[in-house]
Amino acid sequence: MGKNTITVVVDNLHDTYNIPKRLDCGIAMLHLELGALAAGVTGTWEFLPPPRVARFTL
Repeated sequence: MGKNTITVVVDNLHDTYNIPKRLDCGIAMLHLELGALAAGVTGTWEFLPPPRVARFTL
């Protein structure tokens, strides 16, 4: 974690309603990136080992 970053983390890796949590995180990551782009902000993603998923850095 650092300044100008957002880290996506799951509380556990157990599927909910037969939907993998990492898939849910991917959807959240897309929304985060699209919102940032709409605000004129660009960044990069770095994938992380579980239970962290990824980090968006400006």
